[in-house]
Amino acid sequence: AKTGPIIRGQFFRIPYGTSIRKTKQVLLKSIEGIKGVRRLPEPMVLVMESSESWITLKLIYYIDDFGRQFLINDEVLTAALEALNHEHINLAPPRLSISKD
Repeated sequence: AKTGPIIRGQFFRIPYGTSIRKTKQVLLKSIEGIKGVRRLPEPMVLVMESSESWITLKLIYYIDDFGRQFLINDEVLTAALEALNHEHINLAPPRLSISKD
């Protein structure tokens, strides 16, 4: 039995001072040509969280082929990371707290 489109998502943490609008545009554009990612419903990027160390964005997209979900996810992540890198948009480094005694 065919169900509706399958929703998938990927989180990206960006440092404060990074343009949220530009990052959203870059992420959406990066997955435009990927086979298996549906045009409708449209992919979207939402701000999910604002912590003390970064802003978390979630790239949300839809697929039909459950069996290829990991391959499609690999293509999506590869394209997104390469596009961010190309636009010099860095991901936030892990939080590291150092205490001196």
